[in-house]
Amino acid sequence: MQANEYFFSLMLVNLFSAVIALVIIWFGYITSHNNYLWFNIITSYITNTNLQHFINQQLPYFVQTTSLMYLQFLAPATGLSVAVAIFRSLFYKTFGNFYVDFLKSILLLATTVFIIIILYDYFGVTFGFPFSFLHGINNAPLSIYNAITLLGNNGGSYITEGIAAGALMPNSITAFLDIIFLNLLPFSLIFLIGIITKNIKLSLSIFLVVLIFYFAFNLILLKNSYPFLNKSMPAALGEYSSLSLFYSSIATNTGAAVFPLKLLSPIQLAVFIILMLGNALPGSVGTGFISLIFIIIITIFFTALMSGRMPKFFGYKLEHKEIEYAVLGYIFHFAIVLTAIPIAIFALRAFNFSTGYGFTKLLWEIVSASVNNGSDFYGATGNISSLNILTGILMLAGRYVPIYFMIKISESLISKKISFTETDVRIDSFYFSLSLVFFTFLLVIISILPLLALGPLSIG
Repeated sequence: MQANEYFFSLMLVNLFSAVIALVIIWFGYITSHNNYLWFNIITSYITNTNLQHFINQQLPYFVQTTSLMYLQFLAPATGLSVAVAIFRSLFYKTFGNFYVDFLKSILLLATTVFIIIILYDYFGVTFGFPFSFLHGINNAPLSIYNAITLLGNNGGSYITEGIAAGALMPNSITAFLDIIFLNLLPFSLIFLIGIITKNIKLSLSIFLVVLIFYFAFNLILLKNSYPFLNKSMPAALGEYSSLSLFYSSIATNTGAAVFPLKLLSPIQLAVFIILMLGNALPGSVGTGFISLIFIIIITIFFTALMSGRMPKFFGYKLEHKEIEYAVLGYIFHFAIVLTAIPIAIFALRAFNFSTGYGFTKLLWEIVSASVNNGSDFYGATGNISSLNILTGILMLAGRYVPIYFMIKISESLISKKISFTETDVRIDSFYFSLSLVFFTFLLVIISILPLLALGPLSIG
């Protein structure tokens, strides 16, 4: 397939799947007709966001285990297919076939989920739990649902308490496994770059960048906790483990609930919002990985300018077209956040959006939807027409527009010849890793600092 064919096939499969899921939800969950919740549910799951404006257990067993379960496989499989196609095009001059990539990705996810379920069962995670009081559900497939939501960076949960519920996290070992499964695909994609390019030092340099942010942000989070935070953590975890698990959840764009967000201090809220908008530390199998590539291209361009060298991406000369696509792709999330904030304040006058905590809740919701993260303050209270429609549009735009920009960058690059010289910027060096840290932080802070000043940083 050519680039446009690949993207069209991707959209066709996603649209067809969304229609099937919509039919099941429409006839299987009557109350979802209200407030355009059906639109929010479909866009949320098809974009790998799982922003849940509903009480999880209210969805019938059939809806959860058919349409939503399938979409939780489809969304990460789509992201995996795009990631592989991008690097296949750069090094083999062909995008491949989306349908083949998609089916292989589904098979890979299903096989890995099967292995995860065995591990969960061995360490005490409940496979089926007796929810007899929930619409007659006797054996909810908690273990399967939890496995794909973490592995696929979906973040949804079968039950309202999220992944920290006692049935899903009986001990600290299962919490450690959750962290591994959250990070498995994002880090696999980072090392996929090194394997395809036969330059494992490049993967290690990117991995170093992620570790720098991990330790720096975790130190800030631990030093700025409220005194009662530790007392409110899940039974199987302490304060550090809970924050580390939630950090992994946010950093991988999973957004799985570990504890109520209202327990976080203003500084912690600001850190997590920065982390969400950074969208690439390490990112996810969807737009997170693509955002990482955007940042790498932008960093190559600026480091080349500062050192008087030719900017090249894996031997391809970077010109204005590729730089424009990379910049537009990366700042797109910031643009739609800044656009959506005033619209939301006007449309959602029922909520309190005064400077401070009220604005922080809205900012978190908008950012989370835009970058396909899925964590939110509102939960079921967000089930109003205007918020369902607005966040649904944000999720669709935040998912498919960056994918389109990345495919167009690849299409433009593969039309050129590959050439390497001794004066090229070495993207597998320690110097480049530090540059990547600097530009990642700079790009996020410049865009989000004014909103942080109105939100979490203004909370007394």
